[in-house]
Amino acid sequence: MKLETITQRRVEAFDRRLIFQEKYLDHEKNLVYRVSLAGREYILKAHPIIDGKTEYLNREIEALKRLGHEKEFPELFEVYREGDGRSGLLKQFMPGREASRKKWNSNWSKRLSLLIQKAHYYGVSDLDIESRNLILCPKRKTLSLPDLDYAVFEGDVEPKDFEILKAEDFTKAKDLFGERKNVA
Repeated sequence: MKLETITQRRVEAFDRRLIFQEKYLDHEKNLVYRVSLAGREYILKAHPIIDGKTEYLNREIEALKRLGHEKEFPELFEVYREGDGRSGLLKQFMPGREASRKKWNSNWSKRLSLLIQKAHYYGVSDLDIESRNLILCPKRKTLSLPDLDYAVFEGDVEPKDFEILKAEDFTKAKDLFGERKNVA
């Protein structure tokens, strides 16, 4: 049996209307596929159900509910509670490419800061902001954060739980994209 047929069956376990397009991640625990439905592209993301819980998926669902109306974050379309032994979600596909040092400039740094501030305004902090989780679309001049499965919410956790220090607006931008040059 062809791999494409197996993959399409895994996709159909969530929704028979979905058509597999491209694999981003596929292993025992998780899957992330680009799929299409009625001519539009989406991301199908799934995690295993462990002890009746899907912690990472639930975090992302909550974050998307809070942020999905903002253009920098994907819109949530569907939540699947059973399918191929996993729970899953269908969210908007965010076109562009991963952020990289080569393509980064001060305008993107400002956009990253605004993106983080916007998430904080809605009570969402993402503990996994790194270049591979940021999508640049120079054509549309947008920076988006499509992966929110490590989101935490205001009042739900204490920063010490994650061995991080609390600050008004903490980012790891200098670790991601190099030291900032001071302009006097």
